[in-house]
Parts: sequence; C-alpha cells; structure tokens
Amino acid sequence: MASSKIPFFYRGNVLAVVGVFFFALWIGWFSFLIIHGSVPWPEGANEFEAIGQFGDSFGFLASFMSTMAVLGALFTIHVQSRNYERQQFEQNFYILLGSIRTERDNICVEVAGSDSISNIVYEEAEYDALKSGLREVKYGFDGVKAVGLQILRLRDAIGVAGYSDVKGVAQQYRKVMKAADMNNYFRLLYHLYSMIDRAPVRDKYFYARIVRAHLSSAEAKLVAYNCIVGEGRHKFLALVQKYSVLHNIGREDLDDYASQELEFFQRKIAESAFRFEKLQPIKY
Repeated sequence: MASSKIPFFYRGNVLAVVGVFFFALWIGWFSFLIIHGSVPWPEGANEFEAIGQFGDSFGFLASFMSTMAVLGALFTIHVQSRNYERQQFEQNFYILLGSIRTERDNICVEVAGSDSISNIVYEEAEYDALKSGLREVKYGFDGVKAVGLQILRLRDAIGVAGYSDVKGVAQQYRKVMKAADMNNYFRLLYHLYSMIDRAPVRDKYFYARIVRAHLSSAEAKLVAYNCIVGEGRHKFLALVQKYSVLHNIGREDLDDYASQELEFFQRKIAESAFRFEKLQPIKY
C-alpha cells in the first residue's frame, strides 16, 4: 500500500504558501496604514528621520527573506537529488528488465536427437497438451515457447492427483527443470523486484506492474512453482506476494491439469500474490 506520510515536497509547498500569505498580509497592513496616514511616526522626528526609522522597521524582513532564500536553495538541492536518484533507478530498472527479456529469450529446450526429452517423455506422456506441443516442433523450443513447454511437462509429470503431495511436486519440479537452466532468469527477476522494493520512489507498484506486464502466463506459473518448491521460497516469495506478481495467470478454459495446478498455487501462496478480479461473463 502507498505510504500515508505527506512527502517532503508537499510539506515544503505548504510552508512556502503560508509564509507568502503572512508576508502579503503584513505588507497589506502597512500599506493600509500609509495610505490612511496612520503610520505612528516618532515624536519630534522630522519627515526624513521618520521615513528612515520607518524603513528600519523592515530590517527583520531582510533577515526573513535571506532565511527563505537559504531554505529555498536547500529545498531545490533536495528535489534535484531526489530526481537524480529516480533517474538512476529508472535507468538501472530498464537495463535489468532488458536483461531479463534477453535471458528469457535464450532459454532453450531441445526435443530432437538421441538425448532429447522427446525420446524420454513423449511415449510416457499422459497429458495430451504436452504430446500435441512436442509434435508441433521438430528440433526444439526457445524463449516463451520453452517456458510453456516446461509448464506442460510439469503438469504431465505431477499428474492431476499429484498436486496434493508437495514433496512429490518438489521432486518432479527439480527433475523437469534440469532440461532448461532457468536459475539465472529467476535470480534476475528476483533482483529486479528487490530493486523496486528498495527504490527511492513513491509509485513502486507502477514499476512492479511494468515487470508483471512483461511476464507471460507460463512465466508467472513457473515463478509460482519456484516460490513454492524452488529457491524462490526463501526470499522471492515475499516480493511475489507484496507486488501481486501472479495476477496475470490465466483462469479461463482450464483443463483438469491446469485447474489442479491453479488450486495448488492458491493453497500455497497468499491471495495478495494474485489479487484476481472477478471474471465477467461474455455478453452475446
């Protein structure tokens, strides 16, 4: 949730407005006295002496304006410092986001050759969606398709009834993920959300949503697996729940495998990680 504290920038604006208001009020009062001849001139003073003494009465105003000038300079330095920090964060943010996309695109799972997973998996597969996916590609999967293949392999290896056994899910997860080294991908994703969490910006969720928008549904599901039975359970899980990283997981037209998978995620991860909106029926 956004902080309820009033930012320094807005507090500074309020103080400046209040100071200008009282200064204008004071000037207006003296102007009124001068116009109506009500300025209290000292007794026995000639006109020039009286005017001089009247001018000296504004001496504190010079001190006040000097103080305001110093405060204004300090405030400007503060704002510029915050802007610089934000610019540095955004630069690092988009560089790291680009690195994650590159890492994702370089993920590869081979399905051809004597050592391919197709020879090991295809004949034993019970999940029709996995068999269909393996038939469509002759040599291998990469990028988002490789991530999608890993989800299909996990569902097939775990089985519809297997999601009640967390230990079994963990064993199958480690076995399936050996076909595609995604450890660096998960590390980069964790560090990006960690950087957002520590960033000197107020709208952290804005940047968190940008990252989430770059994740496919299959990627979000692998993040869920990683946070339940993978290395992500140690640190990444807290950030996933804080920034609703799993919000874009698909919920419609699910087969039995996908339905059991989603229920498994929702049992093991807090609702804040999903924040699902109510599905609206299609109007015909």
